[in-house]
This record gives sequence, structure tokens and C-alpha cells, in this order.
Amino acid sequence: MNAENIVIGRREFAIEMRMIPQQDLKFYVENPRVYCALTRETGHEPTQEEIEALLCGMEHVKQLKNSIYCNGGLIEPIFVLDGSLTVLEGNSRLAAYRLLAQEAPEVWGEIPCRVLPADMDESAIFSLLGQYHIIGRKDWEPFEQANYLYRRQQQTGLSIQAMASELGISTQKANKYVQTIEFMIHHDDLNEKHFGSYDKYLKDSALKKVRETEKDLDKTVVEAVKNEDAKASQEVRMLKETARVAAEGDDDAQKVLKEIASGAIDIRDGHSQIENSGKLENVVQKLRRFNRDINAAGFENQLLTLENTEELISRIDRIIERLLEFKEQLGIRN
Repeated sequence: MNAENIVIGRREFAIEMRMIPQQDLKFYVENPRVYCALTRETGHEPTQEEIEALLCGMEHVKQLKNSIYCNGGLIEPIFVLDGSLTVLEGNSRLAAYRLLAQEAPEVWGEIPCRVLPADMDESAIFSLLGQYHIIGRKDWEPFEQANYLYRRQQQTGLSIQAMASELGISTQKANKYVQTIEFMIHHDDLNEKHFGSYDKYLKDSALKKVRETEKDLDKTVVEAVKNEDAKASQEVRMLKETARVAAEGDDDAQKVLKEIASGAIDIRDGHSQIENSGKLENVVQKLRRFNRDINAAGFENQLLTLENTEELISRIDRIIERLLEFKEQLGIRN
């Protein structure tokens, strides 16, 4: 039995390296990889048997089983909480070991573990899992990460800022994740496949302004996302493009957004109207974007650090010459 210290959330914890019979270990019920799926299916907190069945049926666990077999064991031991023997980090590896033990129990009966103190508090556990799955290797999907943050806040009452500080991530990222899960819960849609579409919808600045005035837009978007899984992301993109035209003060685009929100037309039809009018990529928008780019912070510094100034000056001259031609053609004189 070996001992070592690790730092979690700026605190030092003593851990022991042990070989533990894998059948004595328990899956972590709060693991978002299984919690969301099983709770949605069963309506109750998942049992150990349900968690094992779900994990063992996952493709990545089957691949992990083959990898562990070929390697002759684990490269990285799992983290286990002493006393309860709950696997805090490494639930997929435990499931893979149980698959291997079905074929050769004498070989795969024990699993290498990093055993954490039994009195380790929830804050330290949260930091440990956050380091591995939110800011570390990130093997939890964004939906799983967001759901874990949301449940952590519900259970502890911690502020978003406090949770972000514990993990060492930005408050903006943590807040965005929690807001998206809250939106999904409010609209009775915790389908993880829809998380990306809702995330894009909620964080778009142009759409935020539209949502303030068009209160029914959320309902319209949710219905579109629920009904068309494969096209949901594309429809959110179309809605964002329409909203950006409206943000430029375009009356037609603003009218289209009102009709989309009321259900008079769908997102695709509304986008087609604006696209056919040429307003998605009109000349004025392109000039505004060009003006924004050349006045952006850092543009001048990048320009001045380029080595081939002769070619650069030639290109600038051609741009100026062409713009002056446009001015003449439009009948504009200095």
C-alpha cells in the first residue's frame, strides 16, 4: 500500500494506492453520464444495477474494455472514496473491468484505486470532478458538464461565481451552462442532443434583443428543435442570421421575426424571405463588416508587424483606388 498527497481546490489530501475487489465498489450516482439518461427513463434516482447495465452497454466502455485487456490493466487508477467505496472518477473503467471479469474473474477481480479520505467534503469532490471533466480532459459532453453544474448549484445553493471559482473556469462559461439547462428544464426538453441548439440560441446577442420583445419566440424555437432533431442546429443558425439583419434596423427582418414568433411562418420560410431579398449579404453589411475589421483592436499592430510592406502598400493602394471608383459611379464627389 503506497501513500501520496494530491492538491484539490488548493487543499492537500492524502491518498492511498490499493487493489480493491471491483465487486465491492459502487458507481457514483451523481455521474452525469448516467444520471440524466436513467432519471429521464425511470423517473427515480438510478440504482447500482441500472448504472452498470447502462455503462456496460455503451460503446466507449466496450472499447475501453478492449484497450484495458490489450494493455494488461489500467494505465490510470480510479479515484475511490474510502468507507463507502464510491468511485468518484473512473466509473467507465469500473464498468469495463466488470465486463472483463465476466470472462476471467480470476484476472480482473481487483482494480487499482487511489483511495481518498472518507471525510472528504462535497466541495473537494466537486473540484476533483471538475478538474477531470470540465477543465481537464473533458470526457463529459457539454450537456453532461452543464447538468452537473446545475445539480451542484441546486444541491448547495452556491452562486455561479463561487462554483466557477472552485473549478477555475470563467463565471461566464458556468453561467451559460446553467442557464441553458434551466431553459431546457423550463421547456420540458432535457434531450442531450438538443443542448447545442439551445446553447447557440441563448448566447446569440442579436437573438437576446429579439427575445425581450417577442415573448413567444422561445416556444417557437423549442417546438422546432423538438420536432426536427437533424435540422435543429441549422434552423437556429437561420434564425440568428435573420436576427442580425433585424438588429441593423431592417423593417422587413423585424416583421419576419414577429411572424416567426407568432407561428404565422416557420423559421425556414422567414429566412428564405430575407435571403431572397439579398439582405443577408448586402453591400452595406459587407462595408460595415470591412469597416469593423479594419478598426478592430490589434488590426493596426498586426499590420505594422508584417515584413513584406511593399506588397502590403500595393494592396492598400488598389483597395483605395477601387473604392474611389465606386464613389464616382455613385455620383459622390468630395
